[in-house]
Amino acid sequence: MAWEHLQSRLLHSFKIFNLIIDKVRNKKTGQELDLVMVSGPDAANVICLTPDGLLVMVRQYRFGTREWTIELPGGLVEKEENIEKACARELLEETGYKAERWQYIGKVPSNPVFMDSYVHHFIAWDASYVQEPQLDEEEVMEVQLVSMDELAAAISSGDVSHPHTLSALMKAKGDFVFNFAKKLD
Repeated sequence: MAWEHLQSRLLHSFKIFNLIIDKVRNKKTGQELDLVMVSGPDAANVICLTPDGLLVMVRQYRFGTREWTIELPGGLVEKEENIEKACARELLEETGYKAERWQYIGKVPSNPVFMDSYVHHFIAWDASYVQEPQLDEEEVMEVQLVSMDELAAAISSGDVSHPHTLSALMKAKGDFVFNFAKKLD
């Protein structure tokens, strides 16, 4: 390892993240740096498919970019919560959909440049609408059912550009990806 971790210091604790200053040393040169890090919980998102092959997505406002995004439903994993249960909970809360069959397809770093968390990806099969969404007070979103043709067009146009949505779609395995890739041609 090129860098040696010397210490971590809490700079500020926010509602869901901690701002940390990590002091590190380059083992080769001896140079020391203070790096700002964001420490927080992992997240989970879900590729949710209805029995007729539609993808359940959400359109929501994102404060970081000050723009509306179209993305997969998901959210933060609560402390001591099983990741699959977190995914099912977020899907139900954000969309009102529930699925009995789940498949884990992997994880990616949230942002390895300055964050210590991961986003876990699942596929939920044969989902059905069972209740009205139960949104948190800071969430403003609407559910959108999207065909694979519409998804391919939205990715090509840039309307679907959230990196965690794109990484989940790329990690998906089997006929889903094969059929999706054909739509992009």
